[in-house]
Amino acid sequence: MRQIKLTTIIAASNVNSPKDIEIKGAMVVGFITDSDFAGTYLRPWNSLDGASSIACKAADGTQVQVTIGASECVWVNPAEWAFFDIMQLASSVAQGGATPTTITIIVLAD
Repeated sequence: MRQIKLTTIIAASNVNSPKDIEIKGAMVVGFITDSDFAGTYLRPWNSLDGASSIACKAADGTQVQVTIGASECVWVNPAEWAFFDIMQLASSVAQGGATPTTITIIVLAD
């Protein structure tokens, strides 16, 4: 397997734009934030059709999320993130319009 880095931007809201991050055939293993990230966590939303989205929950019923701050790299349990084809990310707070942030998603793929 090889490591691939996908990027998305959160600006003037708490949701990445463009909303759809295609993960098909890859396994999410970590996230990297830049120094402008204003949140304290990221939560995934799963989109089955690219239009609507649903919250993602772990086996224990809690919503899947990763605790992360600015300028951090955090590894996640791939089992909790393995179900994504199309993913959207939501931050704990809205990112200021003048300070967009880039989120790097680290995935493993064939």
